[in-house]
Amino acid sequence: MPWPQVARLLEQPRPLVAAPPPAPSRQATASLFGDDPVLSKLEVAARRHLDLLVESQRHGGWCLAIKWPSLLQYTAKQRLPEPGNMIGLSKDSHTAFGAAQLLYAWQCLGDGRYLAAARRTGEMYLAAQDAGGSWMNSYFFEGGRYVSSDPYVLLQDHTQTGPLFLLTYLWRATGDDRYLAAARRSADFLVKAQNPNGSWAHHWDRTRQVGISSTGEAGGGEVNDYGTSAPVAALLSFATVTGEHGYVAPALRGADWLLTAFVENPRVVGWGAQYDAANRLIPARHFEPASVTNYAPRWAALGLLAAYRQTRDERYLTPLRKCLAWFEANRGDGGWWWDYEPDSGRPIAMWMRRIYHLDDPAEVAAYEQATGGRKPERGDWVNVAALRSEIEAAVAWPDGKLEPPPTRDSLARYVAATGPAYVASYLDGGVPPAVHRQAGLWLWESEAGLSTNLVRHQVVRFCDLLLRARAARGDLPLDHPLLRRIEASVGWTRVLPLPGAVRDQ
Repeated sequence: MPWPQVARLLEQPRPLVAAPPPAPSRQATASLFGDDPVLSKLEVAARRHLDLLVESQRHGGWCLAIKWPSLLQYTAKQRLPEPGNMIGLSKDSHTAFGAAQLLYAWQCLGDGRYLAAARRTGEMYLAAQDAGGSWMNSYFFEGGRYVSSDPYVLLQDHTQTGPLFLLTYLWRATGDDRYLAAARRSADFLVKAQNPNGSWAHHWDRTRQVGISSTGEAGGGEVNDYGTSAPVAALLSFATVTGEHGYVAPALRGADWLLTAFVENPRVVGWGAQYDAANRLIPARHFEPASVTNYAPRWAALGLLAAYRQTRDERYLTPLRKCLAWFEANRGDGGWWWDYEPDSGRPIAMWMRRIYHLDDPAEVAAYEQATGGRKPERGDWVNVAALRSEIEAAVAWPDGKLEPPPTRDSLARYVAATGPAYVASYLDGGVPPAVHRQAGLWLWESEAGLSTNLVRHQVVRFCDLLLRARAARGDLPLDHPLLRRIEASVGWTRVLPLPGAVRDQ
């Protein structure tokens, strides 16, 4: 049926579709600060989400999204859930990062259930890791073992670097050397999988023992989905944590490739999402053209900022600053287009491998017809202001910003000031409300109903504040290393030793 008729059909009222029932409330108890009217709210909210992760964990992992209240799990924007024996190990905020959030919550709240869940994920990664040190991007648990249907080893989307981080974090937190050994095998695999030009590809072909692009070309580099940047940052961090500095040189070769792959002409600057072995821009899926993509500075920044922190070499900041200047000079209504033609600088979109120029109304109309009404829009997907702040922070605090050594009074003042602000911003505020009023969880509407993801910055913030409240009343020592950083994420800085500290042997 042609799209105009489909559109009219979808617009018709559907009287047989009933409104969904109200979402049930998620229950939790404030066991640490039940008598404090502010901190108890934050503790309950954090535990609602953390307990949901513990309850919904299966075979050591999760898929990307959890539906409420069914607890069915999904890996993408789809109507159908994944089988109950499947776990997903790729994309932002996947299983490794959900487990890392639980591990951090254990450090902050002292609840052994969260440590146990994080360790179950660690055990899953130990069992699923292949002899070469890698993982597939999803598994089915069948017959007591992890079985994958993936045809190749995915390198991008944190599929390898997520577990490398989690296992290192587990080793630092528990002292279990099995985690360190598996993390080292992972780091060694990344070095082996590096392309000759210093980049990392979309995936690794085990049979051919070579990096492959999504279109099947050997040796091409990947900027998309942190394909090269994530290995750069992970290897540098792993070297810092362990003192095994043989990983630094391969990581910096990756950062140097990002410099080489930078596109700069009078009309456009930045990176493509993917390249061939000769550093020529190439297309990927049918809607991903050979272009300079506006989101690439976000992908590239992870590796370039890590390389700058390692070396203090301004070369790694120069292309990012050029991108900021280009963003400032080329902002349109709403922001920037996603893709730009490399030579002309014209905004483009691709569908079924046909290129449409978005500055031509006739081509825009043809694109909308071809895509079933999809309207191309500008946006600030990079969050340019945040990128600028990250660059400034890397220069100001290359080792990460450290708070002064605390006192119990300074911690108490911070908690008293910050707690009410968190309640106002992350529990009571927002339009729509920041937290679902009935369920008490951070949820959004999806095709398959109410949904949440594994990692919530609000939970990390609340755990950090509760850690400080515990230290303020004397539950924890003032030299606890987590008290020196205030961050809204659980990443490598939770694992790295404080500057000047003696590294664990």
